Amino acid sequence: MSFVALILGIASALSGQPPAEQPTDPVELPTLAEPAPARHLSALVGATIIPGDGTEPIENGVVLLDGDTIVAVGKNGEVPLPEGTSVTDLRGQYLMPGMVDAHVHFFQSGGVFARPDVFDLRTITPYGEENAATKAALEANFQRYLAAGVTSVFDAGGPNWNFQVRETAKGARAPRVAVAGPLIATEPTARQERLIVEGDQPIISASSPEEAANLARSLLPSSPDAIKIWGIGSGPEGAERIEAMTRAVAQVVEGTSIQVAVHATELENAKAAVRGGAGILVHSIDDVPVDDAFIRLLKDSDATIVTAMVVYEGYADAAAGRPTLHVEERRLADP
Repeated sequence: MSFVALILGIASALSGQPPAEQPTDPVELPTLAEPAPARHLSALVGATIIPGDGTEPIENGVVLLDGDTIVAVGKNGEVPLPEGTSVTDLRGQYLMPGMVDAHVHFFQSGGVFARPDVFDLRTITPYGEENAATKAALEANFQRYLAAGVTSVFDAGGPNWNFQVRETAKGARAPRVAVAGPLIATEPTARQERLIVEGDQPIISASSPEEAANLARSLLPSSPDAIKIWGIGSGPEGAERIEAMTRAVAQVVEGTSIQVAVHATELENAKAAVRGGAGILVHSIDDVPVDDAFIRLLKDSDATIVTAMVVYEGYADAAAGRPTLHVEERRLADP
């Protein structure tokens, strides 16, 4: 007991009053060593492991985990299993790293009512109702991703509630989620107005590089993982505009971990975007075959291209009303 506490105790005893509550004297608190965290060792044994790094598959493999952290991967018999390790027999099965879906839009359901800017069916199902249903299905879609082996997704642009999706995923059994906020369009397009719900715009047009930079700055407080530019326009003028706006946004995020992603599906536009500082091209090129100069530019800039080649199949299936679905798609997809 400290000297002050002792005096207060004597005084209260003499007065007949209980001692007043006092702050704990830190000197009296014992310093306890932090206990070593308990190890929860488990091993997945016997599966054929596909490492995913280009090396050969490992038959009769072992994955040793401490909690949810992989600590060793190798052939059965070559990876020592500490005493007490729980073992799961996976003979006859395969193990591979989780897949990445590198171009999604959480504000779209994949149904025909989700894109009134493409198929305007709002007289059948109001877009607000479609948007509400998409939000309500979010948790279920997280589970569908995991069931399909997808453990990371990148949302390549949408309304501001994208950022809420990312936060929801952090506290749920869900894939890792990276997001871009509202897309910055390089030209106005009237159709984008059809996508606004309660003032939340998934696409905002910029009339100049300065305006594009200001829009990018407005997104910084939300900590986007990427800022997405939607390149509209063809020919030299369109390419010049995309390059200038991409460069303006790239300067805003310089020195941060935020990527600049660009939708540019024409070869010259894609080249312009990479020259302007794009780290990600979110679509493949669809106007002409790519050339060696484009490949060198991608390599020299260390830029990533996400082909998203199946998107056209999806549109064709939706328009025809006859989607071609595999057994697993029918089992896992939203009906």
